Amino acid sequence: MSRRYLSYLACLCFLFSDAAFPETHVWLIAGGPSPSNSQAQIEHNVSWVLQSLNRMPKDYKTHLYFTHGGKDSKDIVEWFEEGSSNDEFYVWSRIFSDYSKSSERYRKNRLDNIDSSTQKADLLENLPKEFSALSADDRAVIIYNGHGLKGKSDAGDNTLRLWGNEQITAREFESLLGKFDPQVPVQLIFTQCYSGGFSRLVYKDGADVLNLASGFRCGFFAESKDEKAEGCSASIKTSDYRDYTTYLFAALSGKDRRGNPIKNNVDLDHDGVVSLYDAHLYSLLYAYNSDLPRSTSEVFLEKWLPWYLRWLPVTDSKPSVYAELLEALRIRMHLPSKTDDMLREIANQKNKLRIMRRELKDEQDENRKLIHEIQKKIQNDVYMRWPEARLEHTGHYLEFMKSKVFEAQKFISAHKAFAELLKLQRRQSTIENIELLKVERDMTQLNKLLRIRNIQRIHSLFQKYAGDQEKNWYAQLKRCETISF
Repeated sequence: MSRRYLSYLACLCFLFSDAAFPETHVWLIAGGPSPSNSQAQIEHNVSWVLQSLNRMPKDYKTHLYFTHGGKDSKDIVEWFEEGSSNDEFYVWSRIFSDYSKSSERYRKNRLDNIDSSTQKADLLENLPKEFSALSADDRAVIIYNGHGLKGKSDAGDNTLRLWGNEQITAREFESLLGKFDPQVPVQLIFTQCYSGGFSRLVYKDGADVLNLASGFRCGFFAESKDEKAEGCSASIKTSDYRDYTTYLFAALSGKDRRGNPIKNNVDLDHDGVVSLYDAHLYSLLYAYNSDLPRSTSEVFLEKWLPWYLRWLPVTDSKPSVYAELLEALRIRMHLPSKTDDMLREIANQKNKLRIMRRELKDEQDENRKLIHEIQKKIQNDVYMRWPEARLEHTGHYLEFMKSKVFEAQKFISAHKAFAELLKLQRRQSTIENIELLKVERDMTQLNKLLRIRNIQRIHSLFQKYAGDQEKNWYAQLKRCETISF
């Protein structure tokens, strides 16, 4: 290793030591683009992150951007379990509307100290001023918890969905990061669908290149640039949340969402401190969800790998932390120890899951047809008895809803086909929210193991074949990722 490279690392070690950060600023940008798509889970995740930060020994200065900025209007949608919402139109919605929405309610968020909205104009006005105000020895953490969209041209066009159904692309956000002093470490946590596209924030103009942008940036992302993350739920049962945010901040704070202490070792890279990188590894090892998260250093390795090295054999004289993760996951998943046998078993299990997924989707399609047929039959019988029920958005319909709808609901409940309809609709809900979700989560565990194996392999090749500049860039990302949280 060159003397110049050692000096570079020594400077980085000083720059990223805990003593060098008198103040850490955390930006929380969260919420949906509209009331109907701003689920309770997003609000609860923000509260969870804030609680986790408060439990940590360090002080964090938070900047909260959420939905409409704290206005006195409804910006949260909640979902209650069937039978708990006292919906007096429950029966009617099973026949004439989207019955899955029957148990939803809207309310104003319950968060305190919201700085501003996530409207694009507010972000573009406020963030540059706040970013540029940090001094060279401060530190920044930017967390986005909301929804994302896939770009039409490339991952640089992947977007964050902002309040008012506005959007900001990865390229646009990268230009905002340029307002930071280049010496300020900037750590990113993006948990939305297609969030992997925002790994480009460490590259100038969000380009698909290897050379890093000026400054010290790194990040962690719930999914790849092409895949959806485990969805934001309108359910208020926080114990059911299994998203990337849940596992990441459980590892950092030492407690899960029920308040129970984390029993497993969190310092998975064995460097004596708990960092976002450790929390990311913890999520890779212990999360049971449909997310396949990644860090900027992992994406960098994948981006680096030349085509002509893909098939070279690998012999690890000094295995990386990913070798330990791979073995731990293999044992937890009861897979064979021999590589060929393990890969064969993974292929078998993935094939079985694909068959299960196809069968469940086929059942869904068949049920959907039967549900529609039964609904049309009951609708026609209702119209024969109350023809004014057909005249939506008219005075006749309004009068019917005021005086006859409950009588009509009794008629529907007693209809000979209604019990079968309920059975089919509840089966659809079970398939979508339980059985298919389990298939996707099980598939992700297998894909996670394969991806960790691939990262381990690329890391070994990188140590042997990468140039000095590439190793410098990689070391810079790892130094940023492993700052003590």
